Amino acid sequence: MISQAISIFTHSFKMVLNNLGVAARISIPILILLALFIGLSFFAFITLILDTALAIPIGIIGVFIALVATLIVGSIIAISWHRFVLLGEMPKSDFSDWKDFNYKDYSIQIFKASLIMLLLVIPFIIIISFLGGGLSDDMGNFNSNQLFIEISSFAFAVLYSYIFFRMTIGLPAIAINGERYNFGQSFNKTKEFHGVIFVLSIIAVGVNQAFSWLAYLFPMSGFGVVAIIVAVFLIASSWLMSIVGISVLTTLYGHYIEGRDL
Repeated sequence: MISQAISIFTHSFKMVLNNLGVAARISIPILILLALFIGLSFFAFITLILDTALAIPIGIIGVFIALVATLIVGSIIAISWHRFVLLGEMPKSDFSDWKDFNYKDYSIQIFKASLIMLLLVIPFIIIISFLGGGLSDDMGNFNSNQLFIEISSFAFAVLYSYIFFRMTIGLPAIAINGERYNFGQSFNKTKEFHGVIFVLSIIAVGVNQAFSWLAYLFPMSGFGVVAIIVAVFLIASSWLMSIVGISVLTTLYGHYIEGRDL
């Protein structure tokens, strides 16, 4: 079980590293467009809500539009990667293949899964916020509760990843042939290898956390060169692990659902 999980993660990670050009092509341009869109929208909304009674409703609309745009962009990136790995379909430079993507169903499924996961996150956030009041003393030094918070956060992240992988195992099917699994079917299809997914979740969260810890090894003050380097590193590592996460889901589907070799 452990060796299988390591093999799946290693295969998925190598798949991304060996195809960084493809990963960049299907994600970076559209992510830049998304950032520009959200940035311009933010300034537009700020202009509209200044000294008006519509500040709250306009702000809510702005957040909603940004979330929908992010959801669609994320779906397009994931679908592109699924189709590249499972069908050998190279993304087109003019993005004309997007019109054939079933990103509507994909986005809806992600949205529903995210809502369910939110119900799990909220109680945890409440508990952590309650405990967080005693995390430091008047001098700003962390007390003994900090270790408990760190361990609890890691454990919850593993649980979150485990449930999410099991819930969304059918997403690649939507991307390549339009077939949809409900969450019950997804859990049923993953019950025989749920242990592998659990270990895989520990590995994925651990690697992601390791990237974050690496950034904290560098002393940061203000907006100096080191701070810029650390910021770039965090953005790059977040992007990399996002693509790796999509790759892991693709590998799980290909190996366990379609019966492909690693």
